This record gives sequence, structure tokens and C-alpha cells, in this order.
Amino acid sequence: MPEYRYDHIHLRSPDPSATARFFETMFGAELTRDIYPPGTLYPGQMRVRMKVGGQTVLIAPPHPHEQTGPAPGEAPRARRAGTENGFMLCTVAR
Repeated sequence: MPEYRYDHIHLRSPDPSATARFFETMFGAELTRDIYPPGTLYPGQMRVRMKVGGQTVLIAPPHPHEQTGPAPGEAPRARRAGTENGFMLCTVAR
């Protein structure tokens, strides 16, 4: 059976810095902040990269064409600090 591993995971958050602080405080994540370069989906916006539990996690703002909150007319979900994020991408390496 083939063995698979992933390179990194993306989290989407309306406030990447606050989400990163949560992981830093609660789980001892090591944070690195930089700016998305030209030609990417978020040029000029802050990007947060963290190492938590030995894994690389990238935190980015919500995708401009995808809804991450409640649908219009829908009640907001309960908010839990640092967990209102969706796993959007898992890069798998063989």
C-alpha cells in the first residue's frame, strides 16, 4: 500500500493574525508572517505560516469568491476562538 504525507494545510480566517495568536497561545505554534507576492490570489495581503505539532499550516483570508460565513438570511454559527476556519487545501506528496 502506498504511503502518503502532506506538505501543508491551509486555514481560511477573516482575521489571520488573531487565528495565529490563538494557535500560538493555545498550542505553542511558531509563527512567521510575510506578504503574499504579486501573481498570487492575495497580492500584498499578510500571510501567516505556522509550525504546530510538527506540521506546516498556512493561514489566509477567505477566498474572494467563496462564502465562509452564514448564507444570507441564515443565523450565524456559534463562534469558537480559532476554530471558525475551513480546511481548504491539503497538498499530498507520495
